[in-house]
Amino acid sequence: MNDIVATQEETIDQQLAQIEELEEMLNQLQKFAPVAKTGQTDSYADCDDGDLEKGIVWPVPRFTDNEDGTVTDNLTGLVWLKNANCQLFWSKNVG
Repeated sequence: MNDIVATQEETIDQQLAQIEELEEMLNQLQKFAPVAKTGQTDSYADCDDGDLEKGIVWPVPRFTDNEDGTVTDNLTGLVWLKNANCQLFWSKNVG
C-alpha cells in the first residue's frame, strides 16, 4: 500500500513541476506583443495565414480614450498621444 501512495505522490510532484514549467512558459509568451488575426481563411499553401489562422481577436473597442491626451491600444497595450505634436504635451507634463 505504501508503494502505491509513494508512486501517486511522485506522479503528483511530476505534474506540479510540469504545471510550474508551463506557467513560466506562459509568462514568457505574455512578454511579446500580441499579433491580431488577419481574418484570412483561404489557404494557398501549407502553414500560410489562411491555414494556421494565428493571432488574437481584435478587442472591442480597439482603442480607449484615456481623457488625458492619450489613447490606449487595447490590442497591444501601447499608449499613444492623440496629438502627434508632442511639444505641447512635453512642456505641459514634463518640462
